Amino acid sequence: MLDTKLQSEEFKFYFFFFLALTFLFAMLMPFSYGDLAVWIAEGRQIMRQGTVYIHDAYSFNQTEALAYPWLSSLFYYFLDANFAIESIFLLHRLVPVWIVSYWLLRYPHLLHKKNWLPLVISISGLSMLIVDRPALLVLAFVPMIFELIESDKIYKYKFKTLALLILWTNLHGSFLLFLTLLAYHIFWQTVKNRSRVDFKQNATFFALCIGATFINPWGVGIYSYVLQTAVVSKLRITEWQPLSFFEKGEISFEMIFFILTLSLVTFFAHKKKKLQTLLTSSFFVFLLSAVAAVRSLPLLFSVLPLYWGRQLADANCVNGFSLKPTLKQIIANRAITTTLVFMGLFMFSSYSENYRLDLPKRYSHKYDYTTTFRIADYLNQSTGKRVFNSWLLGSFLIYSQHNQIFIDTRNIIYSDSTYTDYVRMMNNINGQAEALLNQHRIDFVVTEKAKALVSALQTSQNWTFIMEDNGYALFERK
Repeated sequence: MLDTKLQSEEFKFYFFFFLALTFLFAMLMPFSYGDLAVWIAEGRQIMRQGTVYIHDAYSFNQTEALAYPWLSSLFYYFLDANFAIESIFLLHRLVPVWIVSYWLLRYPHLLHKKNWLPLVISISGLSMLIVDRPALLVLAFVPMIFELIESDKIYKYKFKTLALLILWTNLHGSFLLFLTLLAYHIFWQTVKNRSRVDFKQNATFFALCIGATFINPWGVGIYSYVLQTAVVSKLRITEWQPLSFFEKGEISFEMIFFILTLSLVTFFAHKKKKLQTLLTSSFFVFLLSAVAAVRSLPLLFSVLPLYWGRQLADANCVNGFSLKPTLKQIIANRAITTTLVFMGLFMFSSYSENYRLDLPKRYSHKYDYTTTFRIADYLNQSTGKRVFNSWLLGSFLIYSQHNQIFIDTRNIIYSDSTYTDYVRMMNNINGQAEALLNQHRIDFVVTEKAKALVSALQTSQNWTFIMEDNGYALFERK
């Protein structure tokens, strides 16, 4: 182990290096502006009625148990009400991860203390006021969980790990992220040790973890929902579908990049196990792409460097040669590891349908910004309401007091309506187009539906066509 002075200096550099990379990623990668509309709507609801909307649409647990956290909702509502915002990034999900990561890196000796489980419970509980997916916060504890599994006091710490999983499962439905990581780790340990005893113990523990998911009252329906979402083509939820990683029968760039990145990083830590590295990395990527939401990968990949970095900084494996690593060697290894991971994070960790290797072409030539800004100016002047311009996607969020609707027929449609009510309305669109503005929000509507809505509004008795320019349409209630 390193002495105290080296640990302190290493921590200062690595933590701020990690912090800078996560912030850089957040600033460069656009988040969903539909989510931003929900946060503002939640804050407005809290201020006006003192209640919150129930929202858990992106979880495996299709329940009404998790509301949007009111602190972040009020924060975004305050920004909307007091400042002219043209673009914003949802950094609130990274803040708790930074805090927990700081705690793990600064006080690693606490990992073996008796008070670690209450700390996890407290941090997870408080995070529900800030983060809409508290399960993702617990990913920051993955390095600790791996360390507990490998401890000499195996049964004692496995029991604590199981208790953590039970807590996590009841907080949120994204537990499959943890099961994927756990399966990968157990598989790696079994291949490395080739011990039947270890295999039986690990298999038993993994079975207990899966069984713990059913403690949640809605746990019984989780696995059927996973299978249904993954294989039923009518459920066009790209981020949950394993098939979204394939295009026209070919493996997508994301899959190739994940396999190469993970193989390369793991190769640095285990140079003498090339074949095992390739197999286990591929196995991990396959599981991850099959059961985990693509939109959750940024937080996942912001956590793995902590685990990989600790392995690389071990006195017995730094560079694979030196038994007494210097601070420069440690920093170099951790910097390389983290940078490699964030390359994957930046390039391929968001929606598979939106990001490919043609990023410059996609973002530079797809939209006519002159047209979008001209329509934005018109809307601002005619309605007196601010228009939120997504500078990468070229779409808008409109708050128009239920008298106007703006439609982007090429990409996304936004208004004050819910997506589910919109889908129901689209199934019987004739004569019901005006039902849109009686709801709260619309989000992620594909081009075909947007065009169908334009046609319906043009024939409606209650709407007046205002303008259409380069794929954009504006209607006003009569």
